[in-house]
Amino acid sequence: MIEGLTRTERFNIAAVEGWHRIPPLSRMSVVGARFAVRPLLQATLGWMVETHHFERLESLPRDRGLILCANHRSYLDNFVVGATAMGHLPWRTRYVVPGRTEGLFDAWYGLALNAAVGAMNIYPPVVRSKRGHAWGQHVIGILRDLLAQRRVTVLIHPEGGRNKGDDPYALLPARPGLGRIIHESQATVVPIFLHGFPTSFGRYASVAAARLRGAPPPVQAVMGEPIDFSREFATSGSPTLFHGMAQRITAEISALMPEERAIRASRGTTAPRG
Repeated sequence: MIEGLTRTERFNIAAVEGWHRIPPLSRMSVVGARFAVRPLLQATLGWMVETHHFERLESLPRDRGLILCANHRSYLDNFVVGATAMGHLPWRTRYVVPGRTEGLFDAWYGLALNAAVGAMNIYPPVVRSKRGHAWGQHVIGILRDLLAQRRVTVLIHPEGGRNKGDDPYALLPARPGLGRIIHESQATVVPIFLHGFPTSFGRYASVAAARLRGAPPPVQAVMGEPIDFSREFATSGSPTLFHGMAQRITAEISALMPEERAIRASRGTTAPRG
């Protein structure tokens, strides 16, 4: 289970897991995410983002877990998606955000950073190097078991890593492990396409100045309808099936791009690149 992980990573993982095994502390994370982290994100990022159709979350079934699948261009993507989703889901919902181990779980200050920016909800860590292969298989089981709970929402990027290409509309291939997680948990899956965050800190100032002059928000986030995986759920799991499910998620995210383009055109803005 912990093959390939460093001592610091093992310690931080055990600390987060132990935290959520204690009901009062786990509830504290739920409250902290909604009433501390969310207002902070809205204040610092909300002025840059315009969201569309997130109210669809209000009509979803509550009898199983929920996965919000967004493309990944910026480190801020999941923060925006989570903060917006909280306004449309029951307040007792626990939010789970898998995150890179680098700079968080592999650092001595990782727990403090997790508490400050994620209310201890950034978990499990993702190790992308070869040393994390065995741990990656365990991550699938962790997310599957979490999604078996009714009030859990997982924010995840099907692409697995941040897309650094010049074209924001050319997505990276989806990871088949996500298909396995969905099949084994039978969670509800909702696609999201967003992009437009500045690519450097220097550009944030120019975006802020433009917003003060009345320019529209640079980030457009569009939520689609839940993906119907009923046929796949009725079929025995296999690597081919899991791969197809992951590819379908990417296709559903891509299907939102024309609407995002139309919104930008109606606002008189162009899609940022790079």
